[in-house]
Amino acid sequence: MENDNYGIISLVCGIISILTAFAGQYALLGIISGIAGVVLAKHSLDNNPGNSIGRAGFITSVIGIVLASLFFIACVACAGVLFGIMRNF
Repeated sequence: MENDNYGIISLVCGIISILTAFAGQYALLGIISGIAGVVLAKHSLDNNPGNSIGRAGFITSVIGIVLASLFFIACVACAGVLFGIMRNF
């Protein structure tokens, strides 16, 4: 089996993006690492189309981007609501 560094790094970035998605203040970091994971997985799959590690990195990165985006939007909305409530006092 050929050494696939881009696939492994994209898988790690995808896992990091999923893990940081659940920490509200680090959700932006999850989005950034997810995007980096997608780019690296694309590069890995371009070099070796049948690469399962690159495909797994792509899938985990996309899931991480979606989760991190949802949690980031929820945190921003919650902060906006709290700011609006505190402004009335």
